[in-house]
Amino acid sequence: MIHQNSKAKKKSRTDLVRDVFLRRPSFWVPAPDIATAGGLQWQVRVHELRAEGMAIENKMERRKNGTVISYYMWTPAGSTRPLFGPGGAI
Repeated sequence: MIHQNSKAKKKSRTDLVRDVFLRRPSFWVPAPDIATAGGLQWQVRVHELRAEGMAIENKMERRKNGTVISYYMWTPAGSTRPLFGPGGAI
C-alpha cells in the first residue's frame, strides 16, 4: 500500500527562486545565488515571478576588473526598502 504523503511534491525551479526572494525581502541578491536555485534559465523564473506580481528590481555593478555583477531585489507590497544596510546600497 502506497501512502499519498510518502513522496513530497518536488518544488519547481520557479518555486525555488521565489523561496530565495522570500528568505531575503528587500535585500539585493547576487544573480549567482538566484541561478543556483533557478538553473540555466533562471532569468525566465524571475520573469515568471514578475508576471505573478512580485515587484523584483535589478541593478548591475561594474567591478574594478571590468566584470559586471547583477543583483535582484524583491520588495514586499506595502513595505519600503531601507536606504542603507542589507537592503539598500551595496
